[in-house]
Amino acid sequence: METKSSIFSSAAKLLLLVALLLLAANQAATAKTYTILVGLGDSECPGYFGGTGGSIQPGDTVKWQWHTAGHSVTSGTYGHSTGLFDSGILNKVGATFSFTFRNPGTFPFFCRVHGSCAEYGSVTVAPSPPPTPPVNFVITGSLAIARSDHTATLLPGGKVLVAGGDPGGDGFLASTELYNPASGAWSLTGSLATARSGHTATLLPNGKVLVAGGSDGIFLASTELYDPASGIWSATGSLATARIGHTATLLPNGKVLVAGGEGGDFLASAELYDPTNATWSATGSLATARTGHTATLLPNGNVLVAGGYDGNSGLASAELYDPASGAWSATGNLATEREGHTATLLPNGTVLVAGGDETFMSAEVYDPASEAWSATGSLATARIGFSYTATLLLNGKVLVAGGYAYPNIIASAELYDPPSGTWSTAGNLAFGRELHTATLLLNDKVLVAGGANNSVFLASAELYDTAATPPPTTPTPVPIPAVTVNVSARSITQGTDATFTISASTMNLSDVTTVHYSMTGKAKPETNYTLSGVFGQAEIPAGASSTTVTLHALTAPMKGKSENAIFKLLPTTSYTLSNPRKASLTIVNVR
Repeated sequence: METKSSIFSSAAKLLLLVALLLLAANQAATAKTYTILVGLGDSECPGYFGGTGGSIQPGDTVKWQWHTAGHSVTSGTYGHSTGLFDSGILNKVGATFSFTFRNPGTFPFFCRVHGSCAEYGSVTVAPSPPPTPPVNFVITGSLAIARSDHTATLLPGGKVLVAGGDPGGDGFLASTELYNPASGAWSLTGSLATARSGHTATLLPNGKVLVAGGSDGIFLASTELYDPASGIWSATGSLATARIGHTATLLPNGKVLVAGGEGGDFLASAELYDPTNATWSATGSLATARTGHTATLLPNGNVLVAGGYDGNSGLASAELYDPASGAWSATGNLATEREGHTATLLPNGTVLVAGGDETFMSAEVYDPASEAWSATGSLATARIGFSYTATLLLNGKVLVAGGYAYPNIIASAELYDPPSGTWSTAGNLAFGRELHTATLLLNDKVLVAGGANNSVFLASAELYDTAATPPPTTPTPVPIPAVTVNVSARSITQGTDATFTISASTMNLSDVTTVHYSMTGKAKPETNYTLSGVFGQAEIPAGASSTTVTLHALTAPMKGKSENAIFKLLPTTSYTLSNPRKASLTIVNVR
């Protein structure tokens, strides 16, 4: 696991005794050049990268300098180049290759000549620290059950109903909970008849909540009603088509429009729920089947559906639904295809669309009067579609919080100001999270609940409150685990498996521990064997004390009667090594 203080992190052995050399190209210039030496290895695995320390910002240059000949440096990870840079193989000692990094982020690199030795590193580019953001998020009561991909609905009395979701591991949740803003506490309420996640939840004019569709391992057509007075759920008919990834929009006439989604196929169909007789009926179909789209009720009563995915690509198309005719019509296209984005109706009647899988940072505004989209300011932080939330505040600004951008879960939040079309920092969540919910409360605070942080599913909840001043806290020291490795068998035959078990002496309940390793020996990966997971690294889940990497011996011809494979743990700052720190096995030729 890389620490924030580590600018260059290498998976190589601590045999890399090279320091990163800071070279100022010009004392008057602000851009800097850093040198990493290439080829600091041993007879088993030549070509290690070396270098630690330093501070790199956009505009700085990294220069790789060949300590020995016959190596290369390529952006990406072994077997998965990103195409950002590639030195080619340089056969001259002292040869150099330079690349100037223009954008913040973490950029992995590897030696493709010796990639089987897990020779790789990364460059982290971080701009100058911005002013300390305001502390706007404070912890509130935790959910009784950790969950993600659930729904959260503000009830007329001010409480928030959270329903269903994914608890992590096997199964789906039928449980539901109520948040009381007055006490900051959660309490269980009646359970859904059918466990589900990926469903929709819509507050009806009579104060009840309609839950529709989703999945419990299969696509669901069932729908249920929650009665806040009794705390009980009851069945209320079924959709004609089971679906997930759809939208549900309350219309001015009190009906609910469900549109699109996925139900085995990608769906163009739409249905209407009538609360007066608790029935579903078909209405006009979308021109384009789509899932992962947004649906926004406009001031004129029409519904704007934008973007999504049709099974082949992201969509830029948008459509308008007219409740009077039950028909859809085309409207202006988004400038960029996107799915999993957010769409927020602004006080002036326009619609802000932000992020999405195809664009990450860009945003656009739809004007119902002209039926046209125009670009507006981009998010400061990339956030992959479906992972984050967007909430309209009472002051007319839009709060975007959390999410995911490879390889990090995001804690930051941003505010969009419609008059200026710009984004500004809004502080950081106490816990980075994705697939959470964010609900505007009657007191203008925003309740952020649940979600996931990598493999950890969250029960925690927090409040966005510009007036918040939490008490100071003293960080709790996190013990650094000592890591060992053992192998299940000293010898295996071709076509069979062996398991390397990586164990940590101390469990870290809040973080995943990423352990780096190399493979040496006469047996070669992809030629004589394959390994489970990501080559060169393995993750010990939060709260766990071990993980495994499975080696499968291939049946390809071998030169001799047997060949050995050596699994070596590599040091990082997030753990120490203890014996045994390597394990070897022999692959026996069956031919």
